[in-house]
Amino acid sequence: MPTLSFDVLRHGETTGGAGVYIGRTDWPLSTQGWQQMDAALQAHTAQYTQVITSPLQRCAAFANAYAKANHLEIHTQADWQEYAFGLWEGRSGADLYAQYPQALSDFWQDPIRYPPPEAEHLPAFGTRIANALSRLIHQNLTHSLVVTHAGVIRVLLCWAQGQSLHHLLSFNVPFAALYQVHITWAHPQDLDDITTRCQIHMQASSFTQEKISQAACG
Repeated sequence: MPTLSFDVLRHGETTGGAGVYIGRTDWPLSTQGWQQMDAALQAHTAQYTQVITSPLQRCAAFANAYAKANHLEIHTQADWQEYAFGLWEGRSGADLYAQYPQALSDFWQDPIRYPPPEAEHLPAFGTRIANALSRLIHQNLTHSLVVTHAGVIRVLLCWAQGQSLHHLLSFNVPFAALYQVHITWAHPQDLDDITTRCQIHMQASSFTQEKISQAACG
C-alpha cells in the first residue's frame, strides 16, 4: 500500500516558561528550548528531504536554522499552527485554576464540549490538521521534518489510536517531543477522509519515550 512517512517535532520551551496557554501567542524559544530541540534531533538519526514549519517563531526560528545548516528546503504552512486558546491565551494553568477551576477542569475532561471562551472550535482544528496532512500526501512530501506544536501532535495521536478528539488532552507531549508518523492507504479515494479511511501509525523516538517515562515517574 502507498505510504507517507514523516517526523513531527514539538518546539522546545519558550521564554514564557512551562504551564502557560500560548496557542497563537508568539513567544520565542528560550535558550533551553533551543537546546531541547537540538538534543532531540541529535539523538535521532534521520535523513530528511525538507523541513515544514508552523509560522510561529517558537517553531520557525529553529526550523529555518536547521534547514539552512542541513541544506534543506523549508516550507512555512499556517495549518501546522497551534490551537487558539481564545481568552485563555498567555495565562498560566495555575492562574486559570485559581479563577476558573470548574471551567479548566471541564476543558481537560472534554475539550470539545467545554472549550475556552472565544477559542478555536476543536473539530475545526482537526480539519485544519487533516488539510495539512492532505497537502503532504498530494505533494508527496515524504521524509519531511514537521516542526509544530503539542496540540497538533495530540490530534495525530488521537487519530493513530482510533480515539475521538474528546481524548485530546489525555496525551503527554513534552517539549521537543519527536514522533515518526506513517500514513498508509489502499485506494486513492481513501485520501478523501484521511482520519478514518487511512491507517496512521506513530512511534515516539527513544529520546521522547524516556522524557515521557520520567514525567510519569515524577
